[in-house]
Amino acid sequence: MALTMTRWIGGASAVCALLALNAIGREPTPRTQPEVPADSLRLRDLQRRVGEASLRWEALVRRDAVLAQIASARSADRAGPAIIVDPLLPATHRSILERAIQRQWSSLGIDSARVPVTVAVIVDTAVSIDRLSAGRGQISHDYVVPRSDAGTTGESCVAIIGLQSRTIVRPGTERALAAAVALPRAAASLVGPCGFVGRFGSPGEGIDRWLRARGYRFAAHPQWWTLPPTNADLGTRWQLANAGAPHASSTLALSPQGRGCAAGHAELCAGALGASDSAGAGELLMMLRARDEHWGSMSGRYFADLATALGPERFETFWRSDLPPDAALRAVASTSLDLWTHQWAVGLVGAQRDGPGVSLAEWIKSLTLAGLSLGIAAWGWSRRQVR
Repeated sequence: MALTMTRWIGGASAVCALLALNAIGREPTPRTQPEVPADSLRLRDLQRRVGEASLRWEALVRRDAVLAQIASARSADRAGPAIIVDPLLPATHRSILERAIQRQWSSLGIDSARVPVTVAVIVDTAVSIDRLSAGRGQISHDYVVPRSDAGTTGESCVAIIGLQSRTIVRPGTERALAAAVALPRAAASLVGPCGFVGRFGSPGEGIDRWLRARGYRFAAHPQWWTLPPTNADLGTRWQLANAGAPHASSTLALSPQGRGCAAGHAELCAGALGASDSAGAGELLMMLRARDEHWGSMSGRYFADLATALGPERFETFWRSDLPPDAALRAVASTSLDLWTHQWAVGLVGAQRDGPGVSLAEWIKSLTLAGLSLGIAAWGWSRRQVR
């Protein structure tokens, strides 16, 4: 039987179909992980805990020194943050940091702080293995967020910026320092949660308790903007605020729970906002460079994006509520926290599919590619038949 063109294409299509069916029906072979001895696991846990304790001790020493300095030189001016810069820092470096802090403060639209804010810059370049292993980086960010109504007591919200690398504090390293604080996320960290406290006042008991259990990492980057007046619901307002194309590359940072939340599973959204045992909890909030296990680097903008979607008035009501975040959000926007988290994730990374599957666009692309490949093969075959 001659191998005609029609039979050749039909045979190739049948083989491709059989290979596809075989791959779909086959169960994936589970990968076996080598067992780690229990003693090794306990040793790793002990090393982690000792490292965190060492870092926290260093941060507490810096905090006590800063608080003592603030107590002796308290300023009543609330038009901007009080800035304390380590005298060991060269004048050019001090100017770079002061301008960066003032720019970030101005971007938040704070004419007069509801709670006084102090930003203290400390040079601390002592070599520490714990810092390297915990990933604090060239610049550390620690915060003291007041629990009470600090607007009447005069208590300050304090941001403590630690310069921990000689490559950004020595004379002649001005460009390196400017680059380190130039990125939007790095600039926002110069005031951190104190940006929310300065703009909206002290958080309510329910909001503060929820944030402290998570090291305040969901309020780490205050970067909000004002939308035009509209009666649209929260999800629609967020779509308007984030009208640009979703950042597809951010999906690589999503955990299975985060991806499931973006796909519409509300019960997974709650888990993706869960508490952690990081060094950020407690009276001193330590922001480590470790990425959030569910959202990567996106978690720091969570509350800032909510402030954008709600608007300043409604967000202030939410922020100062004594209710937990879910109940507080239902009260101001008739929306659950899980639904908002889903809408927030979709606005940043796009709607996600639930589990393995092929979209219509992917089917069309695959069929087009297959047809093009068969067409090229047929053309080549016909060329070979010409004598």
